Amino acid sequence: MLTCYAVFFAAIAFAIGGSGAARFAIVVSVLYTVTYFGVARIGARQAGPESKSPLEQGKMLDTWTGPMDKTTVYGQILIVPLAVAIFGVAILAIMFAIGSGGQG
Repeated sequence: MLTCYAVFFAAIAFAIGGSGAARFAIVVSVLYTVTYFGVARIGARQAGPESKSPLEQGKMLDTWTGPMDKTTVYGQILIVPLAVAIFGVAILAIMFAIGSGGQG
């Protein structure tokens, strides 16, 4: 997940990071993302050790819509970050295709 966001921010930085204002906006966005994941990480560690999840035990994860296996769970978790990374790469490709890559 973090790799997907890193790809997105790197692609955006190369595509439109030519001006100081764009670089500032990208840095602020990166800081917000780091804060988002950092606070979640800190919060997750507050409860102390927990029992293993059903997925770590090789079982299905029971959800409101029915049981899901590990591949399905990871697919649902990673679909949005993957779409964001592809979006960033697409912006980079478009910027270079029109000839203004990085000069924004």
